Amino acid sequence: MSPNGDKEALDGLKRRIEIELNDPVAVYYFGCKYFKGTMGLTQDSRRALELFRQAVQLGHTDAHFTIGEYYLRGNEEVGGKDMKKAKYHWEQAAIGGHASSRHNLGALERQAGNTRRSIKHFKMAAEAGYEISMDQIKKDFVAREVNLQTYREISQAHKNAEGEIKSEPRERANANRTNVFPTRFSLSK
Repeated sequence: MSPNGDKEALDGLKRRIEIELNDPVAVYYFGCKYFKGTMGLTQDSRRALELFRQAVQLGHTDAHFTIGEYYLRGNEEVGGKDMKKAKYHWEQAAIGGHASSRHNLGALERQAGNTRRSIKHFKMAAEAGYEISMDQIKKDFVAREVNLQTYREISQAHKNAEGEIKSEPRERANANRTNVFPTRFSLSK
C-alpha cells in the first residue's frame, strides 16, 4: 500500500473507532497495526496491548487470544510469563468460539497430564475446522487415546467445517486478517 493509501486506511480506521462507538474489530485491527508497526505507525507493543484490552472489553475474541499469547511469551508489557492469565484469556476466547484458543487449552491440559480433558478441547477445535487440532486427534488415535468411532466422527465434523469455512468471501476476509502471533502454543517443550 502506498503511503497515501496507508494514511487513508488509517484515517478510516480511526473514524470507525471514534464514530462507531469503539468498533471492536477496528480497535483490534488498529492494535495489530501498532504491534507490527505498519500503515505508517511506529511499532509500539504497549499501545497495541492497550488497544487489545479495549477490544476485549468490547467482546472481541481474537483480542482475548492475543493477550493470552502476550502472557504465554512473557512480554514485558504484561509483566512477564503468566500461564494462569494466558489460560484465562484463552478460556474467554474459546467460549466465544475461538478454535486456536481451544487448541491452546488442550495443549495446556496435555502438558498437565490431563489427556482426556485435552482430547475434549482438541475435539472441539478440530470440529470447528482447526487443522492443528485435527492433527493432534490423529496422533491420539494412533496412540489409542481416541477410539475409531470417535475419530471418524471428529474427522467428519472437521471435513464439514472445512467445507463451511471455504467460501470466496471468507477467503478474501481471511487474506486481510491480521495475526499478531501467527504461531500457536504447541505440545513441544
